[in-house]
This record gives sequence, structure tokens and C-alpha cells, in this order.
Amino acid sequence: MAPDWKITVFEANDKTGGYIRSQPTKVADSSSTVFEKGPRTLRGVSEGTLILLDLVAKFGKQQSILGVHKEAAANKKYLLSPSKARQLVQVPDDFTSLRKFLTNSIGRSIPMALGKEFFTLRRGHGEETVEQFFNRHYGKGLSDNLISAIFHGVYAADAGKLSINAVMPSMVKLESKSASIGRYTVWKALFNSKKSQESAPPIKLSANLRKYQDLFSPKLNLLNMSEFLKSFPMTLLQGGLETLPQCIANNLPKNVEVVYNSKISSIKPLASGQVALTFEDGNTERFDHLRSTINTRALSSLIDSKPMKDVFSQVNYSSVSLANVYIPKKNILPVSGFGFLVPKASTDKAKLLGVIFDSDVEHSARPLFSLESVRKELTSKTVSTPDKLKQLAEDVFHSQPLNTRPYTKVTFMLGGHMYDGIKTFPKEHEIKKIVEDTFGSILHTPLSDYQLEVGLIENAIPQYNVGYLDLKAQAWKLADSEFHGALSFGGMTFADGVGVPDCVMSSFKDAVKLAHL
Repeated sequence: MAPDWKITVFEANDKTGGYIRSQPTKVADSSSTVFEKGPRTLRGVSEGTLILLDLVAKFGKQQSILGVHKEAAANKKYLLSPSKARQLVQVPDDFTSLRKFLTNSIGRSIPMALGKEFFTLRRGHGEETVEQFFNRHYGKGLSDNLISAIFHGVYAADAGKLSINAVMPSMVKLESKSASIGRYTVWKALFNSKKSQESAPPIKLSANLRKYQDLFSPKLNLLNMSEFLKSFPMTLLQGGLETLPQCIANNLPKNVEVVYNSKISSIKPLASGQVALTFEDGNTERFDHLRSTINTRALSSLIDSKPMKDVFSQVNYSSVSLANVYIPKKNILPVSGFGFLVPKASTDKAKLLGVIFDSDVEHSARPLFSLESVRKELTSKTVSTPDKLKQLAEDVFHSQPLNTRPYTKVTFMLGGHMYDGIKTFPKEHEIKKIVEDTFGSILHTPLSDYQLEVGLIENAIPQYNVGYLDLKAQAWKLADSEFHGALSFGGMTFADGVGVPDCVMSSFKDAVKLAHL
């Protein structure tokens, strides 16, 4: 973007990636498998995902890009029912699963909740939590049985604390139109039905993607790719998601240097408008601009500004325990899917947030660029029709899988907001017992001959609680006033979301702004 700028990345560890960590692990029935210790997939259609996949293609690694088709078994998702039977209930994707969902205790209240919402007459006042918003519109059942599970999976968070304005601004916008979300949605569908039948609008790139296209000459046709990925709600990389930061680190331009094992002791603004970084060995370096991607607790320990420290101290984080489980030579999962989440109504002393069925995802994944016809269309300068791209996606779905050997691999996620206030985190033997109990009582398959790795990510995910948007605005304002605009924030804390694509888009937009492009 600016080849005459000298850019230095200070990395505290001995490798790039941060929370993205894909660990090759020896297992009994194969030379190795990958245990994901953090994020593992990208959202199929998003601005950030498109940019990331284009970068991977530019680096000559497009054959490593995999996708899970929307019709694949791994796209099925489940919730843990609060009933005594502790059933896994599929989130509906057809009439049969809808009927089962609505007759189970987890979904029984939904028809009445939807009917109630249609007659909502009052809009909310002030900033609400996600739970307050949905309780007001739909009643407590929907929030406790469904909505809470979604935020256990995304933020490891309590829907009773998260700000609806921060995590679901589109819902607030819908409410502003007509108080009732359902009433406005039906009205809009009826009003627009005739218009949409007359002429379908042409596919267009967002302003951000147009800017990326103008600046970087993408290898992939972003219009075709965005339409193609509508059939693939999940994308991943062969060898694990850590392939992504490794690719970037191995293909940096000459004006970018990564300094590993960096130990910064202080960050100070200078009268010149620059920023001074002092290291543990006493050396100091000056820079025109500093972008911090570390969490605010770590950043707070490096600066002197009391107002900034006060703001940073109010940002909460959740800690998550992860348990990777591998069972060789057989699939012992009772259902096929991406995994299951635990809603508020089903939580217990185990503090389980959810379980990811990694082996199902890996068995369902297909190489997106293995077919010549697909490679041709996705790199062509000509815009293809949606029908053609949909057919190509079907062809990929029916192509040969990379992985056919039987095995079971899952990841347990525990804690999150349920760890708030605890004095000590669970030990490995305690997590092991939870894993074994879950397989016995929920998955109904006693464990034997299995491999287990347990880890803890402290202060992993920022919590966008009520008041977060004000804190975010204050942090940026203070960075501008106290650091003369020479400090900006990347990473998850002050982005538009906690996903990898969200962080990428936040950095892209700020880089464009900084370079005055």
C-alpha cells in the first residue's frame, strides 16, 4: 500500500499467529492430526474472508482452501436441550427437523413467542442487553433456549450482559422501523415482492471490497467468489487456520520486518508527534505510528496515561478452557454436524459452552479449487451468473473428499463468562472428567482409547457488554488527543467483531485511512 514506509511488527512470541494456533499432533492411527487451539474456520461470505482467501491465492496456496457446503452434514447444528434426557436437538433446516425442534422443550415456546412479537408496539429506550431486547420482543423462552447459546458460541459471553447495539445493531435498526421486527419484515417482503420479480439488482461489491480491488489487483474475481461462497457457510485451510498467518509472514514485502520475542516495557507519546517504544533491554525506538493489537489489559501496563488506563480497565474479557479429544479408527458421534452449543437453560456446574465436531467438519470439507472449471470461473475477469456459480458449488460438493479414514475428533469449549469471579481455573483432571461425563450422558458413547489435550486461553475474548460502545469511542478519542493520532487499535477489542475476518477488515479500513487513500 505504501512501499516507501518502513513497517516493523513486534511479536512477543517466537512465531506469528497469536490465538490462531494449529498444532500438529501424533495420533495412533495416522502420522499426525491437527489440534486447533483457537479459531478454526472463516465465515463463508464476508468482506474479510474474501480478502483473506485472495491473499492465500496470491501466495500460491489456493489448493489449501477448503469449504463446507451448505448441504453437507457438517453444516447441521445442534442445541443441548434442558430436558432431563439431555438430548441434542437439531437447529431446523427442513420440515422434519422443524417439527422435532418445536415439539421439544427447547423450541416449544417459539410459535407463541413469534406471535407475541408481531404485536409489539413499543420501541426500546436506552441501551439494552441482548437478553433484555429479546425478552421484551419474544419472551424469556427464546432467549434462554436459543439466543444465549449463540453468544456462548461466538463470544463465550452472557447474553444478559452483552450490548444489543454492539453485537446485533441490525436488530436495533429493524426495531426502529416499526417496533415489531416480524411486522416490519412481513410488510417489507410484501411491498418488495412485486418489485423484486420485475428486475433483480446486479451483484455489486461493497465499498470496502472495491477499494481493495483498486489498490491490490486481486487474483480472484471477488464478485464471482462472493456469489460462489454463498454455498459454503464455512471455509478453512488444509493444515489448520495457522496456515494463514504463516503464509502472510512468509510473503511480506521488503519494507516489512517482523521482530520475534520482543519484550516491550513502555509506550510513550513524544512532543514531536511520534511514539517511543522502550524494550526490556533498555533500548528505545521511535515510530510515526503505532498500532496495538494486544488486549487492553496488556496495553494498559505499558502506558502512563491514567484516563486511558481507566477506560481500558472497564473492558472485560472471557477466559476459555479448550479440550481436544481424538479417538482413532472409528466415528463414535451419535449425530453428524458442526457440533452443539449449550444455552443458558441447559448450563450446569460443568460450565460447558459447546462442543465442535472437528472430524465431521474435516470429512465434509472439499478443496474449493480442485476442479479446473471452478478455478477458471473464480479467477476470470468476466462476471459469471449466479446459477452457473451455484452449479459449480454443487460440483465441488460432489467431488472427492480429502479425508475418508474413520476417526473422531472434537473440541470442548468451557468457561467463558461462567469463569468470571472464580479463584482458580479447572485442572486438567477436572476437565477430563467433564469430557468423559459428556460423552457418556449427552453423546451416549462411553470413552475408551482416546487422546486428550487440555489448554486455557486467559482473557481470550473481549466482552462487548452494555457501555462497550462508549468505552470504544473514549479509547479512540484519547488515543487521538494523548498520542496526537499516532496510536490506533487493531485486534479484537475495538474491532466490529471478534472473528478473524472482522479483525482483518478493521485493519484494512484503518490502513486506508492512515495512508490517505
